[in-house]
Amino acid sequence: MAELAPFSVKMKKNGVAVIENKFVRWEHDPAKGGELTGAYVKNGTNTNILLQAQSTVFCPWVRGGWRQYHHYETAFGKADSFTCEELADGFVKLEYSSKLYDKDGKVLPSASVKHTVLFHPDGAASHTVKVKLTKDMDLGHIRIGTLGVRDDMDRVAVRPCSQASWAVELQNPCQWIDLVHGKSRSDLPAYRSRYLPLSVTFVKNGLEALEMSMGDDLGAWDNLGNSFPGLAQGSVCEARDPWRYEAVFAPLDSPRAGNIVKKGTYTFTYRLALPFVKKNILPLDLAGGLLRSGKPFEERWPTAADLKACRKNKVSMLRLHNDGDFFANGIFWRDADYPPYPADEMKKMDAVLENCNKNGITAVPYFSVKEYHPEAPDFEKYGPPSTRRVVEGEACMETFFGTSLFGIQMCLESDWFKVRKKSIQVVMDNHAFNGLYFDWCMGLECINPAHNHGKRHWDNDKLLEFIEWSRALAGDKGKLYLHLTNVPSLALENMGDMILTEETEYFDIFPEMFTPHVHFLNIAPRSICVMLPGATPVQLRKLALVTLLHHATLCVDVVSPQSTFDLYNEHAKDLAEFTKYEHHTAPGEGIVRTDSDKVGMSLYWKGNKGLIVLANLTEEVQEGEWSIRMNGKTLCGTAEVPALDFITIPVEL
Repeated sequence: MAELAPFSVKMKKNGVAVIENKFVRWEHDPAKGGELTGAYVKNGTNTNILLQAQSTVFCPWVRGGWRQYHHYETAFGKADSFTCEELADGFVKLEYSSKLYDKDGKVLPSASVKHTVLFHPDGAASHTVKVKLTKDMDLGHIRIGTLGVRDDMDRVAVRPCSQASWAVELQNPCQWIDLVHGKSRSDLPAYRSRYLPLSVTFVKNGLEALEMSMGDDLGAWDNLGNSFPGLAQGSVCEARDPWRYEAVFAPLDSPRAGNIVKKGTYTFTYRLALPFVKKNILPLDLAGGLLRSGKPFEERWPTAADLKACRKNKVSMLRLHNDGDFFANGIFWRDADYPPYPADEMKKMDAVLENCNKNGITAVPYFSVKEYHPEAPDFEKYGPPSTRRVVEGEACMETFFGTSLFGIQMCLESDWFKVRKKSIQVVMDNHAFNGLYFDWCMGLECINPAHNHGKRHWDNDKLLEFIEWSRALAGDKGKLYLHLTNVPSLALENMGDMILTEETEYFDIFPEMFTPHVHFLNIAPRSICVMLPGATPVQLRKLALVTLLHHATLCVDVVSPQSTFDLYNEHAKDLAEFTKYEHHTAPGEGIVRTDSDKVGMSLYWKGNKGLIVLANLTEEVQEGEWSIRMNGKTLCGTAEVPALDFITIPVEL
């Protein structure tokens, strides 16, 4: 069960505010402008991810050369005011104001900053930075919320904005970039763009992460009313003194003097988040589809025997996913429609839900966060003004599968937010579902000027608010199943009971076939779609083996063949053993390897006790070498692995 964790505040003798819960800790220091100086994941390394204080940076021009400007930042001086208070429901509010100073303590005249942070019990911290200029200023560079993180982080996940990405109409999945720890030239950044990224997430594989995402008002970052609009910089690069990785969100990055920023107040919002990593490895969990796929319409609802078999095979959650007219008879669940079916079909649905409850299976309805079917109630009133647009002059975007229309894409920064909530509430009030499944669970960009924040925005923060509401609606015993394919979001994952991370067709099966989002962090169980058309039992077993190496499970079907479950049933004791350990590493993360691409390897560990997992993806016995490189030491050995199976080997690390 996903667990929200309320925050509390403790003030140190030196004035530092410690905002923490059972999973994470934030620290803000009034001696450094009130800025964030500490970010800790307690069940990760429990060491500070930050190597320098987060800060607002202003660089006025100094005449006489290329990029000659003077550096001022809030973290170089004391905060003028600093307050922190606990609110209801586990929230904490922090407010501070400061001026900008250079390293010698000289203040930048005519500029000040007011900073407000709201800490959510799902691990997010919503930041609002208000910069006030009392006169026009010739500025070459402005940074908001620069992050300087430890240089032992393994990867960065960047979501570029659609201006910098080919993925305009549907989504822009994150780019996973390996960090090389000083092994490349310092002038080759991991990421650089003239467009600010939507989010940047630093990850230490399997252990901890820190995420920064832009606030929903993207337009506020685009144009400061300056002389040369559109000059910005988003980057992730190595920096020194101390050596660190630096994530830069610079709404102004001008190569020339004379870029006058007009006096006034400029407001920027962004979100930071830390993961709720659990103490021990989470149990593997099986989830899947409620309807009998591949059956004719009359046989689509599962029988009592089907659900008993699911429970016997340890399937804990099934989703009712029926958003397309695949039977070409007009009977399907249109997004935001109620009731979804004729009266006789509604009775069948309720009978199935009752049977799920009898068998201890969580049944969840499918809801798209972003699609509104044009045949659903009130579409003509709320749909057209709420449409998501990303291309000038385009009226709406439709999503299809074949000839089946799923719906019209919506933006949560509109009336769609209340329409979607109302449509969900009526379903949960009238039927025995005990959780919710959400598709399109990602923030997306929009330029519809009728929405909140005007012309350019996205709905990432509104999505957080929506899932917070859904978490409360599901209640203590209900579950949230979130579809987040290659769009990691730490706060959303903290609220999820199952995360679907892969939905793409596979052309080959090998140990490193998945994105890093599959084996990401020990926050919530992971589920993988079986995208192997016409898969044989052998192919399914191979896929299940690779999935297990990443500590995830296949997304099953209520009538999946028994061979799909065989591996889990045969190794029930091994799967339970995994939960005795605190950490896990998957193939491709640089800690474990074998001498054969036919045998995959992963490792669980707790202190100096380790458990190797070796999986043979062939139909013949394989014998070979394995190695572990960890904490400056290398451990090697050999093993024989049965065909289409895995073995475990205890080791001292």
